[in-house]
Amino acid sequence: MSEKPTYLDFLPPLIPREVLFSGHEKSNPQISPCGKYLTYLAPDANKVMQIWLRQLQSRAGHVMLTNVVGRSIREYSWTYQLNGSIIFQQDVGGNEQWHLFHLDIATRETKDLTPFEGVQARMTQMFPLTPDSIYVALNLTDKAVHDVYCVNLRTGAVDLQEANPGGIYWWLADSFMVIRAAVAVRNDGGKDLLVKKAVGKSPWRVLMGVAPGEEILPLSFTGPWSHENINVLTNKDSDVTRILSVNIESGLALPVLRQSAYDAAGEQDILVNAQTGHIEAVAYCRSKLEWEVVDSGLQADFAFLEKFAAQTRSELKILSRDLQSYQHKQWVISLQSDNAPTEFFLYERSGRDYLAGTLEKLFVSKPQLRHATLGSMHHVQFSARDGLTLRGYLTVPVGVPSKNLPAVLLVHGGPWSRDKWGLNSRAKWLANRGYAVLQVNFRGSTGYGKQFMDAGNREWGGKMQDDLTDAVCWLVEQGIADPKRIAIFGGSYGGYATLCGLTFTPDLFACGVDLYGPSDLVAMLRDMPAYWSMYKSMWKTRLGDPEEDREFLLSRSPLYFADRVTKPLFVVQGKNDKRIAESQSTLVVEALRYQDIPVTYLSFANEGHGIVDPANNMQMYAHIEAFLATHLGGRCEPIEDVFGATGVFL
Repeated sequence: MSEKPTYLDFLPPLIPREVLFSGHEKSNPQISPCGKYLTYLAPDANKVMQIWLRQLQSRAGHVMLTNVVGRSIREYSWTYQLNGSIIFQQDVGGNEQWHLFHLDIATRETKDLTPFEGVQARMTQMFPLTPDSIYVALNLTDKAVHDVYCVNLRTGAVDLQEANPGGIYWWLADSFMVIRAAVAVRNDGGKDLLVKKAVGKSPWRVLMGVAPGEEILPLSFTGPWSHENINVLTNKDSDVTRILSVNIESGLALPVLRQSAYDAAGEQDILVNAQTGHIEAVAYCRSKLEWEVVDSGLQADFAFLEKFAAQTRSELKILSRDLQSYQHKQWVISLQSDNAPTEFFLYERSGRDYLAGTLEKLFVSKPQLRHATLGSMHHVQFSARDGLTLRGYLTVPVGVPSKNLPAVLLVHGGPWSRDKWGLNSRAKWLANRGYAVLQVNFRGSTGYGKQFMDAGNREWGGKMQDDLTDAVCWLVEQGIADPKRIAIFGGSYGGYATLCGLTFTPDLFACGVDLYGPSDLVAMLRDMPAYWSMYKSMWKTRLGDPEEDREFLLSRSPLYFADRVTKPLFVVQGKNDKRIAESQSTLVVEALRYQDIPVTYLSFANEGHGIVDPANNMQMYAHIEAFLATHLGGRCEPIEDVFGATGVFL
């Protein structure tokens, strides 16, 4: 007699891990400032992501520009050089000692601009008026602070431009390369926006200060010659982050946009005119990304693009714009959905304020997913035990009732970050394997205002963890989850939350997956890299003081409650992790093995804080999938040896 079918038999076809987690076929397209070239990231024969180029007008063939070995290129940007060049950064094995590389389009030559051992380079600013020079922040003389250096892209000369007196973590120069704004962290954890005059050796002075827990970030200078105003992203005198135009002399601050109930999405989703410095549009991450237009000349463009995005249930993102006559005539945009691969387009403006332009499709990020059945991501909200409104996203398996399913609570890292709507590979993978997936923006997450974020202060392992527990209870109360088959899974802070879930609520979860999460908060704060030292006051406000609050922090450290763990655990760690030391994982593993608790430990020799190598990712997800199938009952693609993976089970 044949076995009775289960709900797994009614799920859509299994989507291979290779399709879900391999690098995008093409991603991160950018148009050159001259408008002649399009670049993008795509894998080489070894699946390492490289920078590729094609000419837009001639539709000439696609050319691979870089040939890096080992770690994929993840981010890059065009410079303003007339002959065309690109800047990208790389480290070694995740050690965060980033070097900045210059790629000349004409010669295909790649040069290390910051060939200094043990030094971290941070790209700071480029200048349309002086395209051969860029500003780079380097901790060359003191590992704890970054000074600003001027790097000549033609000669490679590196010259000190502005020494860091201590505590400064953000710099901003005007269009004439004069550094005139900086953000410094005070001893009390607050921040000061410092400014100085454009001429002479004028001293720094405080233009605006914010309290501990508040944010301030200078975006651009405005004004024809004297740059008398500065645009600032801040939540000073406001619950939400907004943009203010501040007069440098008088300090008068005026909002650039009307008040919103949500934080502005962030620097990457703010359109700034490269010539004038004016803010042209701002995105807000509500349940989905939504744009507010500042420049009336762009109203027709955004109306057209957002209507097109709405027709496909997608979010609109502006990825890059050209600089032809400083009018940004050509835009590269993406339409990001929750149940289809991202599509990329070239948008050509009409040149008239009241007329929309034309769209040309460039490519799809993962065409293999176009025919896959992917579940939708649903926005949900519910109340925590103290009445605080919590929001998040639910993804359920396709083709079966959302009742009494095995479930995974997927916890974001940060914790000062948030889950967003879109094509989340982990969520889609888990739903395809038969699990309901809940992602919740617990208190302390960004995007919902200052009060919501401050509600997470000193609540690691406390109310922040209670929010996750309440999210699981909500999932069970809705009848969606089988209370005996729920896992907790996360990376970084999410890994910490996993450890807390198995120690502080040992009966709630059937198993847990911890990716490079801290287990001892005192040791984590003690062992932070030197270049995080200026943030110590912020960590004291948000988490606690490792000396004054030692006992409190130990009470929130799951390592010291390992004897409460009764359920299986899967741990992943990169040996080069500079943020969470390897010992944070090994001590937990040793403690659980001493108690005969099933624990799987996968260690990667060439990874840091995050698993980046494609082969390593395939190995990690294959074994996590088998682990979850064993303890929750979902389905699993067979495990095969992954050529090139470096993970070792210890």
